[in-house]
Amino acid sequence: LRRQRQLCIRARIQPLDSHVNVDSYENDHIYWQRTDDLAGKFAVWLRKQRFYPSTTAVFVGDHLYMSQHCAKLELPDISQRTVYNAFLNLPPKLKRAASGERVFSSFDLAPTLLEAVSAELPEGRFGLGVSLFRGQPTLAEIHGTEVMNDELRKRSKFYDRLY
Repeated sequence: LRRQRQLCIRARIQPLDSHVNVDSYENDHIYWQRTDDLAGKFAVWLRKQRFYPSTTAVFVGDHLYMSQHCAKLELPDISQRTVYNAFLNLPPKLKRAASGERVFSSFDLAPTLLEAVSAELPEGRFGLGVSLFRGQPTLAEIHGTEVMNDELRKRSKFYDRLY
């Protein structure tokens, strides 16, 4: 890890911050272009490094596009938008399991990321989440996101006592 950090520092790799202040519909393309350029340059750079064969890179979207002008975009069905996540150079055993789209929540990201870096998880579970590389259903797939969110909003005497 120290060696990888030194290589990144030597190559002057900066954190990938794609945030751009976009204040008009006409400038939205700047945001997308900058994000694509940064992610693409990083992926190309990473693939050229000696440590790439033993490295898994993860691009995680933490929210939907939030422009106030999103309604003006010509998207097929805006209610079906999702965040974008990508895994580069997964271990071979996970590549076979990483196909298809899944309904998941942030709970499922921790076990998924842990397995992506070859951590051993009993039954692929961690906390309330399940690794998306396993065939097990997520809480969102079992109960649906609406029911799951309703349950999570409920008060917990145990949780309240922790404060």
